[in-house]
Formats: sequence, C-alpha cells, structure tokens
Amino acid sequence: MKNGVTGIVALLASMLTPIHAYGVTVINAINFSTFQADSGITISVDSSLATLNEQLGKSSVLLVNDPGVGDAVVMSGGTGSQLIFDYELTKNVGDNDEFGFFLIDSATGSPLSVESTFYTKSPGVGTVTISLAEYASVQLGMQFQLVSLPNDQATTATVAISNLRTEAAAYGPISDITLTSDIPSPQQAGSSVTFTAQAEGGDPTQYEYQFKRYGPDTNSRWVTVQDYSASSTYVMATSEPASVGGHAIKAFVRTVGATADAQDVYKSWLCHR
Repeated sequence: MKNGVTGIVALLASMLTPIHAYGVTVINAINFSTFQADSGITISVDSSLATLNEQLGKSSVLLVNDPGVGDAVVMSGGTGSQLIFDYELTKNVGDNDEFGFFLIDSATGSPLSVESTFYTKSPGVGTVTISLAEYASVQLGMQFQLVSLPNDQATTATVAISNLRTEAAAYGPISDITLTSDIPSPQQAGSSVTFTAQAEGGDPTQYEYQFKRYGPDTNSRWVTVQDYSASSTYVMATSEPASVGGHAIKAFVRTVGATADAQDVYKSWLCHR
C-alpha cells in the first residue's frame, strides 16, 4: 500500500501548479459637487478643488458632506481603507485662523474619534491621511472648516483642498501556504485528522480557504469537501475499509470575494487497517 501512496504523491506533484493572488489598490476620487458649501467657498469647474476663503463678519467657513441629511455617500470604511487629501493654507499679517477636518457619524451628526481629525494653524502645504479601517459599519460624512480664532485681525486667510480620495491599502501577493495536520501519518482507518492551512502575504484579515480531498473515499478523484470560507481548518473523518489507502488533501487560499487567483498546497496521508 505504501508504494501506492508514493504513486499518488508523484501524480499529485505533477498536477499542482500554484497560482498567486495579488492585492489591488482601489482609488476612488471624490469631487466637491456633493458637498454643502458656505458662501465664501469657491469650487473649480471640475469640482476637484475647493477653496475656503475667510469672510468678514463670519467666525467660520464650512464645507460639509453628510449623508445623514441627504448628501450623497462618497466613501465607506473597512480594512485597509483610508481617506487622503492635499491642502494649502495661506495666511497674511494679522490672520489668526485654523484649518480643520473631521469625520462625521451620519447616524448622529457627531464627529468621530480624535484619530479621525486634523487641525493646523501653520500656513503651508500638506497631505492628510485618515484611516477608515474601524468604520466598516458606520455611514461616514466629513467636514472641512476654516475658523477665525481670538485676536484675528485680518480676513485674508484661505485654504485650498484638492486630490480628495479614498484608497484601499495595497497588499502584495499571497506568497506562501503551509498545510499541517494535528496527528502524524500513517494512522489507523477510523481516525479523525484536522488539517490547518496557513498563508503569508496579502491581507490576512481577508483570507478565505477551500479544501479538496483525493483518495479511496472519493473514487480517486478530487472532490471539494469544504468550500471557500473563513475557516482555515478541515477535519477528515476516515473509516474502515473505505478509507484504507493513500489520500491527499489540497488547500486553497484567496482573498475574500475573488473568483480566481487562489494559491494551493497539498499534503499526502496514509490510512491502514
């Protein structure tokens, strides 16, 4: 029987060709056409640039997107996602103003955590990145503001906002898979064996696993015994005499929702009387 197992292993080695799953960076440009803009705000013709201009007699100038009050939904949270924008704050002699940004929970209209805010009084240019990872279940809005602070003696401050976008973090390929068992081979028919797949690379929070089995129990053909799911383990139950002989288990790992580009690995197994 061991010689038969050796033949099966050789056959499987010739059949299996790993395919790698690659992560993708998805960039979603957001324009300002869906925002509520106070007077004193100018928006470019293509809606890609918004400029907040300080106004005489007003303590703040606001640019807001809030789906909770009917604005379009322009972003969503989740693992690996982030909101990014560029800004240029200009101030002159006598200006004492602050540029600010924060995320809004559209269900309540309230600002979210401190980690999702940005404030500066320093003139200059910069790029701001806000993680959206923890907000997968939150409908998000956002607010930009230019606020006059105490002792503001001029009304010439401006802030230009551009390249507003969301990005999903880039991940490399699923680079390696291992498949282990909780007990060694060979075992007597009637034993239960737990196989565990582990992968490296890609986004580990988005792995899903599939298991196939080959051997006497499946009429010597590959059969899917556990379809794609978040479970990285498969329990192979054996019986006598049906399971006596050589087996192979193949594990596939891919990113959740993918329809191709899974990587695979296999492990041989022997059951005896």
